[in-house]
Amino acid sequence: MSNQRNKNLAGIILGTAAGFAAGWWLNTSKGKRFRKDSSDKLNQWGQDIKETANQQADNIKETVSTTLEKGKEYVSQTGQQIRNQIDNFAGQSKSSVDTAESKFKNGMKKAQQEINS
Repeated sequence: MSNQRNKNLAGIILGTAAGFAAGWWLNTSKGKRFRKDSSDKLNQWGQDIKETANQQADNIKETVSTTLEKGKEYVSQTGQQIRNQIDNFAGQSKSSVDTAESKFKNGMKKAQQEINS
C-alpha cells in the first residue's frame, strides 16, 4: 500500500510541476507568441473548413437543382410522348371504326338491294 501511495504522490508532484512549467513557459515571450500563432492557425483552419463546407453545400444545391430540372424536363417530354401516342391510337381507332361503319352500310345496301330485287 505504501508503494502505491508513493506512486500517487509522485504522480501528483510531477503533474503539478509539469502544469507549473507549462504555465510559466506560456507566459514567457516565446509562450505568448506560441499561443498567438496557435490561435491564429486554429482560426484560419476554422475559416478554411467553413469555406469548404459552404462550397460543398453550394455544389450540392446546384446538383440537386440541376437534377430536379432534368427530371421535370424528362417527365414533361414523356408525358407529351404519351399524349401523342394516345392521339395517334385514337386517330387510328376512329379511322378503323369509320371504315367498319362504311363497310357495314355498304353491306346493308347490297343486302337490301338483293332483297328488293
